[in-house]
Amino acid sequence: DVDDILDPSFGYTVSFKMTPTFEIFNKPFAYTINILNFSTYYPLTYDAGLIFASRITVGSIVGSSEREIPPSERLYAGSEETLRGYKYLTVSPLGYEKDKHGDCDIEPIGGRSMLIFNLELRKRISENWGMVLFYDIGNVYKETFPEVKSKRLQSLGVGGRYNTPVGPLRLDIAFPL
Repeated sequence: DVDDILDPSFGYTVSFKMTPTFEIFNKPFAYTINILNFSTYYPLTYDAGLIFASRITVGSIVGSSEREIPPSERLYAGSEETLRGYKYLTVSPLGYEKDKHGDCDIEPIGGRSMLIFNLELRKRISENWGMVLFYDIGNVYKETFPEVKSKRLQSLGVGGRYNTPVGPLRLDIAFPL
């Protein structure tokens, strides 16, 4: 429950997406992709000109073996929502892939679980303009459930926001730590 769906300054949101997949012909298999997002928004000033926002994203693919799950269905991070500052969808377990010439390259192969935290400090400058300072931490894992004690990637960045009638336009600059 948030005060404004397009530009929240107070409240929280919870979303859960479950995508079951079944193959009943040829070699039968089944798996389910589960993604849980929980976001909070807390004003730090009386006029909501400064807002602390946080989000946790937990993902898990339960079911068939990794070889049966198509790479396009596996989990990746490195986007405007997950670990800003990393090349698009490259945060993932790595594997060897052969290119069309038969050479092997190390490439992201996708994971079965992910755990990502995003922290933001948002400052409203005027009615339409705002800025944000953010910190992201997390990773994508080969196992079905996130490895809490394993390596986590981090990024830090700043961004600008311009509020339009259909929602904010964002421009973020982030750097991996």
